[in-house]
Amino acid sequence: MDEASKLPSETAPPTGSPEIDAEHAIQLGLLRAAQAQLNRGDDPGQGSDEAADATELVEQLFTYSHAHFLSEQLLMRLAARSNYEGHVQRHEELMQDLDAVRAHMQSGDHAAAATVLRAHERRLLEHIRSWDQAV
Repeated sequence: MDEASKLPSETAPPTGSPEIDAEHAIQLGLLRAAQAQLNRGDDPGQGSDEAADATELVEQLFTYSHAHFLSEQLLMRLAARSNYEGHVQRHEELMQDLDAVRAHMQSGDHAAAATVLRAHERRLLEHIRSWDQAV
């Protein structure tokens, strides 16, 4: 079984905003690429190159997610959307997930990083299904 077939294939549900939907696709693509690289790094025949690649992908995911959330928050403010504070709180929680992944990567605990990343994916998809439908 190849690595891609081990990954969830769920796509982000559409929000009604093509721009936000495109950003979600990039976000999920980075997340799944990081997961695949972490899985490759767990193979006995693989080494530090995979870990370095996974670390770089996690950093890209962190940076992209931060920018995406700021973009969403700006759109919400411009549209005077209700429950802005609650939505921002969810973004902060998602970023805390990614901070935890980064910390595990830095300490060399790639198994823990992969576990948190899988949980983050589930929370991110749920966030998109619920909170982002109102953006």
